Amino acid sequence: MKHIKKIGVGVWLSVIFTLCIALYTKGISFSAISAYIDTILRNAGWLAPLLYILLYMLRPITLLPATILTILAGAIFGGIYGSIYTIIAATASAIVTYGIGSYLGKDGIVKMTRSYPKSKAWLSRLQEQGFMAVLLLRLSYAPFDIVGYVAGAANVRLINFIVATSIGIIPGTISFVLLGSSTKNTTHLILAVALFFIGMYVSQKIRKNNNTITNLSSST
Repeated sequence: MKHIKKIGVGVWLSVIFTLCIALYTKGISFSAISAYIDTILRNAGWLAPLLYILLYMLRPITLLPATILTILAGAIFGGIYGSIYTIIAATASAIVTYGIGSYLGKDGIVKMTRSYPKSKAWLSRLQEQGFMAVLLLRLSYAPFDIVGYVAGAANVRLINFIVATSIGIIPGTISFVLLGSSTKNTTHLILAVALFFIGMYVSQKIRKNNNTITNLSSST
């Protein structure tokens, strides 16, 4: 099983490396990729939302930044529908990262607990209070994929992870979607900035009134 995992990771990294080299040698930037995706979605008709969700869900495998797709959703679908589609898509994408972390990251967790015995208590608290920990990380705009990988590897309950992610990404998702739709409505830019800081404020308030993160930090 370990050999299969190593082979799988090797193939995945090889594909990503080859793709990056191909893009670099052809001078294709992220902005060009964004424009290409934009064209595909705008020409997809009624299939555009489904195609967008599928692309977003598979995004962690390609290492395409989530922000690019989120902003595109606002520009293509508008503030309301763009937010709805992205919350669904980002939650599905988070489940993918959780699955990758659960499948590939557990060996790393075992090694960490052997090398750093105190980390066992940290992991135990993370598993017990996973919902609040994931919620705070989402509200704090922590690296999206990394949160999923760690939660999966640490065996945080999947249902807690999904619900915390779905709730925690709302302010940030709407903020970046409105940023994309602000090209058509300048009011959306003001709302985007406001929601961004609201998310940070809520995160700080929850952090002060909950000792989850403090306990996790003090256990290491």
